[in-house]
Amino acid sequence: MTGPAPRRNHYHHRRPHPARMAQQSAGRGGGIRSVGYDPTTKALLVVCESGNAYRYAGVPKGVYDSLFAAASREQFVRESIQGRYPREKYPCMAVGEDV
Repeated sequence: MTGPAPRRNHYHHRRPHPARMAQQSAGRGGGIRSVGYDPTTKALLVVCESGNAYRYAGVPKGVYDSLFAAASREQFVRESIQGRYPREKYPCMAVGEDV
C-alpha cells in the first residue's frame, strides 16, 4: 500500500553577490550562504555559512524580495523576519544533496 509521492519544495534559490557576502561576513563568524523562496507555500529558506538552514513559514513574496535587495541580509533577517514568522531549524543541511 503506497501513498502519493512526497511533494518536493520548489524553492527559488539566489546566492548573494560576492561583494555583498564579503561585506556581510566581515568581522563575524557567520553569514548567509543562500536564500530560497517557495511562492506556492510562502516558505522562505535561509541557509547559513555554518550549514544550518532555517525555514520560515507564511512569508509574503515582498518580504523575500526586500531580503534579497537588503544591504545586509543578516540584519534584515534579524530585524524583519525573526520572531515575526514561524521558524524551523535544520542543522547542518547539505544544500544540493538528496535526502
